[in-house]
Amino acid sequence: MVQEEQKEQEQKQRQEVAQQVRVAYASGRQQAVRWATADLATAKKLIPNVFYPLKTFTLNKRAGKPLPYPRSILLSENFAPLLHRSDLARRLKNAHVLISWEPKDSGAKEVRVITGQDTNWMAASYVNAVIEAQDEKVTKEETEEKTEDAQKDYCVNISLAEAESLRRALQDGVPGLTGTRVGLSTVDGLWLVPKKEQKKEEEKKDDKEEFKVLTEKYTSQLKEAGLNPEQIPDLARLMATQVRRSHNVASTFEDGRQCIRFFDNQMWFEEDGIIRVLRALADAPESTRRVAFDAFISARRRDRTRWEGMPVAQIFAYSDEQHLMRMRDLALRVTSSVLRDKLSLFDVFKKFDTNGDGWLSQQELTSALLKLKIGLTEEECAQLLRHADSSQDGYINYREFASRFGAQDTKDDMFPALKPGVISGKRRKALPLNLLPSAASESKSVAIGEEEDDGKNSVKHMSYAELSALGSLSLASGGMAFFRDDGLVSTRPGYRPSLCPRGVCVSTGKWYYEITVVTAGRGVVGWGDVSFSPNFYTGHGVGDDNRSWGVDPMRQLTVHTKSEKPWTGPKWSTGDVIGVQAELVGGISASISYSVNGKPIGVAFDKVKFNGGLTPFISFESALQFRANFGTRPWRYAAPPGCRSPMYWSRNEMRRIHALNSGSLFGKLKPTTGDAQMTLKANSNGTTTISVSNGFPTAVLQGCLITTGRWYYEFTIKRDGVAQVGWCDLHFYASTRGGVGTGDDKHSWGYDGHRVLLWHNGKFSYGRRWKEGDVIGCAVDIDARRISFSHNSEKLGPAAENMEFVGGLAPAITLNPCSLIANFGSAPFRFGPPAGYLPVQKWLRNYSPNQEGKIKFPSGTGLQTPTSGLSLLKLQRSVSMMT
Repeated sequence: MVQEEQKEQEQKQRQEVAQQVRVAYASGRQQAVRWATADLATAKKLIPNVFYPLKTFTLNKRAGKPLPYPRSILLSENFAPLLHRSDLARRLKNAHVLISWEPKDSGAKEVRVITGQDTNWMAASYVNAVIEAQDEKVTKEETEEKTEDAQKDYCVNISLAEAESLRRALQDGVPGLTGTRVGLSTVDGLWLVPKKEQKKEEEKKDDKEEFKVLTEKYTSQLKEAGLNPEQIPDLARLMATQVRRSHNVASTFEDGRQCIRFFDNQMWFEEDGIIRVLRALADAPESTRRVAFDAFISARRRDRTRWEGMPVAQIFAYSDEQHLMRMRDLALRVTSSVLRDKLSLFDVFKKFDTNGDGWLSQQELTSALLKLKIGLTEEECAQLLRHADSSQDGYINYREFASRFGAQDTKDDMFPALKPGVISGKRRKALPLNLLPSAASESKSVAIGEEEDDGKNSVKHMSYAELSALGSLSLASGGMAFFRDDGLVSTRPGYRPSLCPRGVCVSTGKWYYEITVVTAGRGVVGWGDVSFSPNFYTGHGVGDDNRSWGVDPMRQLTVHTKSEKPWTGPKWSTGDVIGVQAELVGGISASISYSVNGKPIGVAFDKVKFNGGLTPFISFESALQFRANFGTRPWRYAAPPGCRSPMYWSRNEMRRIHALNSGSLFGKLKPTTGDAQMTLKANSNGTTTISVSNGFPTAVLQGCLITTGRWYYEFTIKRDGVAQVGWCDLHFYASTRGGVGTGDDKHSWGYDGHRVLLWHNGKFSYGRRWKEGDVIGCAVDIDARRISFSHNSEKLGPAAENMEFVGGLAPAITLNPCSLIANFGSAPFRFGPPAGYLPVQKWLRNYSPNQEGKIKFPSGTGLQTPTSGLSLLKLQRSVSMMT
């Protein structure tokens, strides 16, 4: 009995808790706001006390600021009260019914006056915050309303109770609504009570005007594309007709309906709906849209809460509708061309599919579209394939082709069902989308996420991987960024990562880097000091605090401490190159300036005070794709006089740390593999005799990491045999057992005169046969990225040009079996180095760890040799923060 009573008590307690939870999720007013149907005749009676703008609605503080929806979109107080208790969680109703409303008058006040009755059910602090935000909006919009026509057409989201009452009233007839047009529709576009239509004469006039505007638009586009003038009129009319039939026309209610669907957290959108929402929210950053969407969906009861891979994700991927409209217009050319030629879409697909495997590759699609002669470029064809490839596998099947290029008035029976045997052949293994070749490059993509700092990084003893990462573009915050091999940087829809070159921290001198825009979008480029710490979760990026400074060229604003000021530079677009310069004086102040396509814009921030040093930073939204050049490649436009690149700083820091890592072995050859098979003998004149009787060992000059300049060494063949002698970078890893020596991978270059070959990730015919007593010269020009060899002073020509390397280069020697004498410049060369080249031995003397404090770097470089533990600690912290 006691146990049963305990169970009953526990059950009552659970019921009480459930009731408390339901109360805690109360959605607003207990009593409905009453209004008369006749009030629809004038907007002033209902706005804003009954209907209020969606752009003023906010869920809670976590949801951020309200999204800038158009003024024409309203919410009913009975659907979602504007004000809500900030101490309670909020539940949102699902949107079901909308009003299309055109009142007789206009000019209603959009901001509510908060009354004492409102504050009875609202926390006072939250009310004040709402009032301040609304007052700010009123001040801004009062100026706009003086020049704009008053809003005449509204889309209102109402409750189901209001919808049922209004439906009955409209069907029975409401007196006093003369001149007012009211319709009732579901959120999915089904009309419950159609709106009173315009007179047929007015409707026809509007249609003609709209068709004329569309035809003129596409005529202009086709002329710019260089199409045959005789084909332009027919093709432009067909394109305009397709747009009219797909309802991709201006409509205040349709714009509002799609925005309400986004507010309602719906996942499925047609392309037209995506375009309308992007147009409405063009002023909101993509990450802000995502934060609001996630916050709203958490306040609703939905089975599916993840939007990744759904059509709604495009709203977080593009800054505005321009790209999608461009893709739609390009697809319209293809569709209209097919209609003009009176061909079946299925026949067109089979014609494009030259190998008959049922899949269109980029090569097949590009070749076919260019043959249509409708003014498409190869890059536009590649963009069309990526846009039509909904499965993201790098190929287009027939359904994807029909969905993208099918005519709007085509009946289903015109598209034959895919049956076995209709399209033969098995599907090939498809490339991922990011491996598709384009006009720019063929590359792969790697996603980089944040890692935790374990605090164990050592400045003096860094691994080669850590050392080579200095200066590389790295994720500072934001959760996700994609780095392609061709340098293209992007992020997932809805994310706003911040990137910087790993470990870079300059304190004096002039510094410069470039950003090349591939796809225009929102982004802030600039600098942050050692106290700047971006945070994705709080939306904290470049310019959002007093420790970072940046420019947003998309919005033409300078940003610092969240204060935005006009920037005199132009709005960036695809292909633009933004130059970012910082001139640091005395380690405490800096002037930051910018250039666009080589044209100086002027100083954006003057005499800013920074802490410790400055690091280049970029914070960007998902619509922006770019390439950052910190000095790893030649500048697109000449850098300002006296400016160095962040990579110059990084490579000198790599060189210094690499020398420290080598310890007592600095400047000595050391076998990195097969040391038991290699004999090293130091000669009295400073040269080294290297002998190998068996195996395939390799020796590398320890502590040497040449990052700039022209350098030379030579070796003499003492006993003829197989040898691969040359240069290697930080990522070179030799293996005696695996047969990997100098030149056997992409991180080393080796000359083999015994077999008359050049080795670099493969073998190539090069040079001529050497013999005992011959002297081989090895020269490298780091700045020109060129390696060359000589044979007894005879130049053999360039062995490698425009080479890519990690960190820097060092002499490397692999023998099997063979014997030679290496001379890095400690003894006179048998044959002098080429003009302008210096002995490697001089590099070793200059950059020996014992000489660090004595080296004087060129003025203006900003290079300083750390002489205290504090400086080393700063670098360690800078590196560990990025790893």
